[in-house]
Amino acid sequence: DNNLIEIESKQPNSTFANFEHFSGVLSKNKILAIGEVTHGVKEFMDFRGTLIKHLVTKLNYKVIVVESDFSGAQLINDYILYGKGDKQASMMGMLGIWRNKEFVEIIDWLKEYNLTQTFANKVKLYGCDMQTTLTAAWIGNGSIKLKKGLSDDSRKALTMMQDIFYKVKSADKEILQKLKSELNDEIALLPDTSRLSRSILTVVQSIDYFQAGDWYQRNKIRDKCMAENVAWLYEYEKKNN
Repeated sequence: DNNLIEIESKQPNSTFANFEHFSGVLSKNKILAIGEVTHGVKEFMDFRGTLIKHLVTKLNYKVIVVESDFSGAQLINDYILYGKGDKQASMMGMLGIWRNKEFVEIIDWLKEYNLTQTFANKVKLYGCDMQTTLTAAWIGNGSIKLKKGLSDDSRKALTMMQDIFYKVKSADKEILQKLKSELNDEIALLPDTSRLSRSILTVVQSIDYFQAGDWYQRNKIRDKCMAENVAWLYEYEKKNN
């Protein structure tokens, strides 16, 4: 196939051999999606690391969004951007597919790169996922204090959502809808451009995901919500940079 481009280097931290053949395409995107055929394969993680370095150093990409919790990824972003927090503890906010040596190497590289840059040129890392959200846990344990607070039923619903495999019964739906309503009331008190507002919205998205009748419906909801979160991050970055 004439459209195929062989990548000569298969090792991490190597030169960007043959990348120049498709740099023209990569440089013209406002959003670039990097896919893979399966999770957890070392070669994909190695290639992703090399590609991210190429995008950052050669093509001036400044924002990376990964398939991980919107809230949890904020911990890693604070680490690579400000040196805030502990790396290992921050990694626990990421989905399990990212908790590996190869991704840690990418995080270390991004942190070191940012140390050499002005703030405007530093690279940021976000998550777009919402199937299980740290914001729900932070609201539940009081780390995030809501202006209006939650009812006892809503707190019960938050606890219920901690078990992703829990089978939602008819009687549960009422308190889940109550939680959703109370969270929407809280969101209405915040500006739409607030990261806290979006973080709370990911809990609302997670409620819809949690209530879905089967995994097929859940995946449809999840894909839609992740796309909406990526779009929000795109607009957020435009307004704040």
